[in-house]
Amino acid sequence: YTLMFFDGDCVGANDIKQIIAQRGDGIISLLPFDEESLSICKLQKIPLVFLSVAKMIGIGDVIHYDVQNATDLVVNYLLNYHKNKTLVYIGYLENYESINRLRCLKNSLNKMNETYNLICLDALKQCSDIYELIKKKNGYLSLICFSDAVCYELLEYLNQVLPNIRLIYHQLHIVSFDAFAKHVSGFIDITTIDYDYEEACKKSCEILYKKFELLNDEVQTIILPVDLHIRRIK
Repeated sequence: YTLMFFDGDCVGANDIKQIIAQRGDGIISLLPFDEESLSICKLQKIPLVFLSVAKMIGIGDVIHYDVQNATDLVVNYLLNYHKNKTLVYIGYLENYESINRLRCLKNSLNKMNETYNLICLDALKQCSDIYELIKKKNGYLSLICFSDAVCYELLEYLNQVLPNIRLIYHQLHIVSFDAFAKHVSGFIDITTIDYDYEEACKKSCEILYKKFELLNDEVQTIILPVDLHIRRIK
């Protein structure tokens, strides 16, 4: 197999032409495809499987984790366990996956039937606003990051502004999605949503092989269960 990296939020026609030039037989993608790239793949009979791309559900074969249950776990952890009702969501506010996660988060909060305050910040433009929200009277101490990548950037920023910030704001809790630290060595342990990466990859390959063998032409969506990994406090 070959790993290919594309810069952007979507795979376009030129990217697919590059894959075809390298004699790609099938594709497992972490990015959505635009209409033209989907048409080219259909014309060339290149099977596709999308891994954690909610935007492609109903369009192509998708392996995803249960986003709604994931945000339910996050909200229960912050509101019921830590009693934090002032929350900040830090994500990419023009990105479909981030917007979908925010929608699920709002659903989870509404199901709790509790009074809460939620502010949404753009990870690309407004990270510097976070500390001002934290240090307010009755500050925003529940931070929910779209991804672990956003979370690590946020932690780096906060450490520059106020080293060891968690020792000063004991009720500050940061939750993310991806569980990098659990699966890849070298990452700082954080509280984050985890799912079975190995199972996701296994299912992706199984679907692709069936497409190669013409055993299954139906578009399917497989939703994997999730768990909340809570960081270890040393």
